[in-house]
Amino acid sequence: MEMEIDVTRMPPSKSREISRLSFSVPPLEGHEPHFYKIVADYFGDTAFVAYRDGEIVGFAFGIVSQVETDLFFLWQLGVREDVRSSGVGRRLVTSVLEAAAMKGCRRAVATVLKENTTGMKFFESMGFKNVSAKFDESKGDASGLFYVPNFYYEGENILVYEKEIC
Repeated sequence: MEMEIDVTRMPPSKSREISRLSFSVPPLEGHEPHFYKIVADYFGDTAFVAYRDGEIVGFAFGIVSQVETDLFFLWQLGVREDVRSSGVGRRLVTSVLEAAAMKGCRRAVATVLKENTTGMKFFESMGFKNVSAKFDESKGDASGLFYVPNFYYEGENILVYEKEIC
């Protein structure tokens, strides 16, 4: 039996639930409720949540670049562990990218920790390509995988993914 999932825009009233979920899905960096309320209030056109039986099981959001106005940055994707590999993440990302395209974005970027092979496989399955090699400071490992060392934090290696969205 297929799971009934509803995807809607992120409501500000659910910021506490989204915050709790964000802290429960490592390696995602969790944030306090006020952060998700700001996202929903001011960037809500590109912020979505997934519900199963009225309960939030995932969320995704991003922002349009003010530097490159055709570029969308997919900031966070969080899916509860018990519903992973069920299409929830795919539906959330599809919703976010469709909203970004409606805002005039032609490309989307997402970052993934080098250790997060599940995240890497997910974004690649969605048509994203690892573009880390285009950064001057990028490195390649023994397998030929390019990443950017110390991208956000010292000692944190990140892969930068990009996708054409329209």
